[in-house]
Amino acid sequence: MKLHSLIGLLGLGYLANAVDLRPRNYDSHDYYVLHLDPTANPIQVAGRLGLTHDGQLGELEDHHIFSSHKQEEDIVHTALKERKRRKRSLGDVDILDNVKYAQKQKLKPRMEKRGLMRPAPEGYEVGKREDAAAPVDAAIVKQKAVQKALGIEDPIFKDQWHLYNPVQLGHDVNVTDVWMQNITGTGSIVAIVDDGLDMYSNDLKANYYAEGSYDF
Repeated sequence: MKLHSLIGLLGLGYLANAVDLRPRNYDSHDYYVLHLDPTANPIQVAGRLGLTHDGQLGELEDHHIFSSHKQEEDIVHTALKERKRRKRSLGDVDILDNVKYAQKQKLKPRMEKRGLMRPAPEGYEVGKREDAAAPVDAAIVKQKAVQKALGIEDPIFKDQWHLYNPVQLGHDVNVTDVWMQNITGTGSIVAIVDDGLDMYSNDLKANYYAEGSYDF
């Protein structure tokens, strides 16, 4: 599995497997997450790259954390790039061929909570918030017509402004006009990343593809 950003996963992995990982010090060390082939020995990979193997990344199989003394360059990226060049010219075998993906970790700045807002200065009048714009009558008529024509029985369809926005016309994904052309995506396979997907809901269970899904 190729992950485009492992920084968040690194934090989760640390919480899930904190006992097995060394304390991290980004002032003195660099940290890397590598996705390895299941047959690869992470200790051998560490030796080849001049890194220390700090352990597996939480419960993610074949994902490991490595560290080295702090350097300006991304030494793993440099080594993998050189390996690809040599492989094309020599065709030999190297333990680095088992590295599927690698990313140097960056320390995210700690977010500070804002304190309570100070009261307005004495004598200063706080303006009232303007009421939200009212829906456009013609847009409401069209929304109801679309819902009736397509047999949409979702009780909160009128509230899903991203599908059809009767207040700010054009500020939606324009999907209802596509549906009205009988373009519904039937037969298409899509991928969804969600932190609370209910595959047993009436809306999804008929189209849920278990073999192509994974729960992280």
